[in-house]
Amino acid sequence: MHTLLGLGWDEWGSIVAIVTSICILANWILNKTVRIPLNDLGKRLSRFTDESLKVRQQNAEAMNAIENRVIKVEGRLDGHDMEFKHLYEKEAKRNEKN
Repeated sequence: MHTLLGLGWDEWGSIVAIVTSICILANWILNKTVRIPLNDLGKRLSRFTDESLKVRQQNAEAMNAIENRVIKVEGRLDGHDMEFKHLYEKEAKRNEKN
């Protein structure tokens, strides 16, 4: 009879069958407990990052709009400051004459 490392071919066939069935069972268990839930988690994280990116873009647009309003208000305030300065100088000249 043919042997390899002291075991016959029928014994090697049994060992291969047992190892193969253990590997298939381990693969099935990993799929059910790890891979499929992680894929679902990856999809949820992807949706979350997409939504958070949209929210950040909306916030950036709102901040730009607010910044533009602030710039306009600062321009108006500068105009008022110049008007007050002009009125103050006018009043000061009137007081010098009196």
